[in-house]
Amino acid sequence: MPTHEETLERLIEEGEWSQKEESRITEQESFIEQLKNNKKVLHLKREIERVNDDIDAALVKLNDLKNSRAALFSRTSEAYAEERVNDFYILKCLYAVSYTHLTLPTSDLV
Repeated sequence: MPTHEETLERLIEEGEWSQKEESRITEQESFIEQLKNNKKVLHLKREIERVNDDIDAALVKLNDLKNSRAALFSRTSEAYAEERVNDFYILKCLYAVSYTHLTLPTSDLV
């Protein structure tokens, strides 16, 4: 099963995705981080709300770019591993718990 990086390289080689589009994702992530850092020093509620709006808009752009890229990806080893981890957690949540170590009240104690 190919890795994420191998799949990305194949998509770039085949022309389905470009390095320019990949750099746009990186730039958008950096822009969001910069906005979050700038927000830490703001004090006025109006300014914070404006920056929050900018962050939300940037996140929408970033998610659109990532969704476009993800639509081109086939199953990668990372995606498979993530699914298996999720399956493991679900099984752990549904696993029956034994309560045999607990003592129940008897008629003498009641």
